[in-house]
Amino acid sequence: MKVLLYLCATTTLLLCGCKSSQNASSAFSPLDGEWEILSLKDCPLQAGRQQPTVRFDAHQGRVSAYAGCNRMSGRLVKAKKGSLQIQGMASTRMACMDMRAEDALSKVLSQAASYRIGKDGQLLVYDGEKQELLSAKRKGE
Repeated sequence: MKVLLYLCATTTLLLCGCKSSQNASSAFSPLDGEWEILSLKDCPLQAGRQQPTVRFDAHQGRVSAYAGCNRMSGRLVKAKKGSLQIQGMASTRMACMDMRAEDALSKVLSQAASYRIGKDGQLLVYDGEKQELLSAKRKGE
């Protein structure tokens, strides 16, 4: 009897695990993962500071970012076929010496309307007017 209960429980867990992985793969986006920001519209990045980053998770519908002082997060509403929409960006508000990068990154992410990943693997994010907002490379590459 205990063996039968164990087999039923194990089978149920395996089936639930398979369903979850199918959902994750169906929500996959080429944006998924962490990116190091190389350029940011209207904000030259300072050498010697920690590289700003942005992370996309289409399955969870989340975007997070870090520009050297404050952490930001928001909802990834759309990230399919080159379209991009981010809403509800929020940030910690630590007193930082220079807030230009934080302010620019939050603004850029809120204005994002589309993206392209080039043959070199570089991410380019554009606004609704097709003006480049940021460029980035996958972290670790």
